[in-house]
Amino acid sequence: MNKKKKINLEERIKIEINYCVKFISLREIARILDRDVSSISREIGDKTRGSNNKYQAHIAHAKSLERRAKRKKKELLKCVYIREYVVKHLKMNWTPEQISGRLKKDSNGEYTISYEAIEGSL
Repeated sequence: MNKKKKINLEERIKIEINYCVKFISLREIARILDRDVSSISREIGDKTRGSNNKYQAHIAHAKSLERRAKRKKKELLKCVYIREYVVKHLKMNWTPEQISGRLKKDSNGEYTISYEAIEGSL
């Protein structure tokens, strides 16, 4: 069985047709798509159902894209002031914890950053 990353729209349409129209078993659909049956089962789960409570490929795909977008890593240190502050203090051998704690005081509460975000940007 091929290890594939994500189920795409074309595969979702095949799942919808085979499962909802032809009433083919999940195992057979998995065999047709060369996927693990558990992947097909998760795909057909409640999180991808439309308003008529049946699996709908386009709704499932839209929800998948939405979940993927939310998971994307946010750009760390995108604020110029914070980035310059962090770089300056890292060069002075401050720890991320020290920088995080001091930034809020130095900016009168206007800027904050967690030490985890600083560590993630290194």
